[in-house]
Amino acid sequence: MENRDICIMRFDTATKTFRVSGLSVFHFSVIPRIGEKIVFDDEKGAIIAEVIDVHYSQDGDADVYIGKEQPYVEYKLALDRNYLDTLDRSNAI
Repeated sequence: MENRDICIMRFDTATKTFRVSGLSVFHFSVIPRIGEKIVFDDEKGAIIAEVIDVHYSQDGDADVYIGKEQPYVEYKLALDRNYLDTLDRSNAI
């Protein structure tokens, strides 16, 4: 499967516009769809974010707009806690 060049567009609160993330081009074998989550590294570490829009170019590459960003470590801890809570409730029945 051929890799596609992806630009991750992040919202810059200072300029109030979407801008290309620090690493300008990522290489994905599949372009993520709206609603999916992606994980990528930035200067602060691993980030997880939801895809909110995708703009395709004629050559098959894309600009992927993201929102709801959070550090991956925080997301994973919350996911683990939520799963444990679900197990506790199902075991109590």
